[in-house]
Amino acid sequence: MDEPTAEPIEAQAVDAIFRARRRIKSGVATVLESFGITGAQMGVLKALERAEENGWSQIELSRQIPTSKPNVTGLLKRLEATDLIARESEEVDGRVKRTRLTSKGRDLLQQIREPVEAAVREMAAGLSADEKRTLIILLDRFAPQIRFQGSSDKWQVTDDHRRGLSS
Repeated sequence: MDEPTAEPIEAQAVDAIFRARRRIKSGVATVLESFGITGAQMGVLKALERAEENGWSQIELSRQIPTSKPNVTGLLKRLEATDLIARESEEVDGRVKRTRLTSKGRDLLQQIREPVEAAVREMAAGLSADEKRTLIILLDRFAPQIRFQGSSDKWQVTDDHRRGLSS
């Protein structure tokens, strides 16, 4: 009887990344739930914090967060309903709305920051400082190499980057 073949090392690596992502997302979500927001909403608030007083249009904001444009609309409506963000029409082009954090949104980000950081520290407690630095280096090298191949629904690592990973 033939032994089952092990998954390729690349598949094992990607599976490990997905498992870690699910656990991190779940751990952070637990903290955020106690503040009444989701991870996606937190992403919007943090992006708007980076935009400072100018805020962003919905198109600009959708480039800053990892979600689809239709999802951005729903996120903004929910955040606006809770007074965490404000949207105002631009003076030059009234069709474009600028989205900004409200003082309530800024206050919430300040309240959330330490509990989220504490949760992340706890999640990473099993790694040494050197292991954490190595993980950052490897993920920073790996992430830019992943390209979505349009309508074929296939992800791939480019040959140029594959050579870089093996060196």
